Amino acid sequence: MWNYGKVVLFYAIYPEKVDIFSCFQPPTLNADNQPRYNPVEHLVLAAQATVDLEKRHRFSGRAFDNGSFWENPQNSPLIRRSTSAQTTLLKEMRNVRRKVVAEHIVSDSLARRLIVLGLMVRFLEDRAALPSDFFGTFLQEATSFFEVLREPTALLECVDALAEHFNGDVFHLTDTEKHEIEKADLYPFADAFEGKTSANQRHFWALYSFADLPVEFISYLYEDFIEEGTGAVYTPPMLVDLLLDECMNPSALRDTHRILDPACGSGVFLVGAYRRLVEAWQWRNGWQRPSASILLQLLRNNIFGVDKDPQTVELAIFSLCITLAGHLEADRIWEELRFPKLKGDHLLAQDFFQLIQEDRFTESFDLIVGKPPFGSEVTGIAGEVEQNRTVAGVTFPALPDRQLCHLFLRETPQLLGPEGTGCLILKDGFLYNLNAQNFRTAFLHTFQVPQILDFVSIRHLFKGKSNGKPSDAKVVAVFFENRPPDEKKTLLHATFRKVWSVQDQLGFELDAYDFHWLPRHVAREEPLVWKADLLGGGRLLRVHKQFADLPTLGDFLKEKAYEGWYSYEGWYYGEGFIVGKRT
Repeated sequence: MWNYGKVVLFYAIYPEKVDIFSCFQPPTLNADNQPRYNPVEHLVLAAQATVDLEKRHRFSGRAFDNGSFWENPQNSPLIRRSTSAQTTLLKEMRNVRRKVVAEHIVSDSLARRLIVLGLMVRFLEDRAALPSDFFGTFLQEATSFFEVLREPTALLECVDALAEHFNGDVFHLTDTEKHEIEKADLYPFADAFEGKTSANQRHFWALYSFADLPVEFISYLYEDFIEEGTGAVYTPPMLVDLLLDECMNPSALRDTHRILDPACGSGVFLVGAYRRLVEAWQWRNGWQRPSASILLQLLRNNIFGVDKDPQTVELAIFSLCITLAGHLEADRIWEELRFPKLKGDHLLAQDFFQLIQEDRFTESFDLIVGKPPFGSEVTGIAGEVEQNRTVAGVTFPALPDRQLCHLFLRETPQLLGPEGTGCLILKDGFLYNLNAQNFRTAFLHTFQVPQILDFVSIRHLFKGKSNGKPSDAKVVAVFFENRPPDEKKTLLHATFRKVWSVQDQLGFELDAYDFHWLPRHVAREEPLVWKADLLGGGRLLRVHKQFADLPTLGDFLKEKAYEGWYSYEGWYYGEGFIVGKRT
């Protein structure tokens, strides 16, 4: 349960007691590296056990229903994401990478590649997907990847065999990487990767089971490697899940449901969308396991992505392939699975706006979803596309703040089919910057926008650093359809708040007063309606409009100055402040 990482607590119920376990606290191991039975709390069920009454209230179903469990400070240690399996393994792998790079054992790029390859092989090992004598084929008496990793020749032969067997691009090594491996002393790297260090005699691998860790963890790990120190941030899984759940109704999904991420990065949205397509297929087919051919068909027919960075495109391919493998039984992985070649057809390492300019999208999509880059430079091909501002017969104004994400928003709706849905994560300026008013009005006038999810109140939602500090990007998620707005339907503006479950990256909570249903003419014409909703709702907007019709203090003073007050009373007014003196 700790390795799975998606359940907070579980209860073991006995006739006379209930043992409660935290799935975010690592298991304690005995001398044989076996987990101990170590619940965090006990509840006695005997009728005379009144001492546990407070605990019963604390861990009751009602506490979860009304949200008080998450707000209780006593529960904070039980739900800390920092002690979850995925977070701790990410930290361990980050330390391995830094150690081997600092000691000049291998280059940074090769360290990243070997760690991810190693985790992928562990994924296959723990699922018993490899033949029992697989590693002994490359190194005599070897029984694990850790042993093969120490010998460059054996390692290269092992990776080549995996690449040949599974096809695709997952286990591919470049000639440069192979040459560096041939020259490297891999013993120190293998020791660090296995956990054999003077400070860590107990192998940390004993805690982890790749039979239970979600396969997308490797995607997030590599994304962390790529973006560490670059100033980039990546989308947290709970936000990905929320937006995909809003976009992908399982009952409406079919075997052909074309999905595009126009700035796919490591593929977190594509992986989540692909998983939902597979689950929808299972739901329609009595929850049977899909064959490898069905999984390949769902992937090839439906998943498309674009990104300018070839390295992140390779990661997206890698992530999709291991997700595919995760849906197969262990014996079928080796026998049936051959990874598809997706590069250059389904996942493109190109500029999205070059594809727009060349009219390369010949078929429409059922879903467009993603987080475009938040850069303020619109140059090159993007600048040329921006100058052609007529979209669906409407002339748009210039991009507010020169934000590239606004150009993605302007250009993607026309790629949707008649029943398609789009969802893009944008900077908060789309709603809250006054100079975005004309652009926002044009977009709301041109396309149907059913809802906007507003995360401005949540600090540090995104991981990563910007200018050496933790990222504090403020964002909104805009949903859209490729058709004129329906004036009879209101637009939902949902404002999310900072609560315990968000802080620990568990999920989002909404109360009734966080839902604001706006008439479309109000959404277009009232630039302050978004801030009014953020502060409490439509009444604030009405109060503001009532006060806006009254004269200001400046108007009052001008009137009195005309009557002679200014000359005799010494009235002064304007914006500013007085610097106080230190005491």
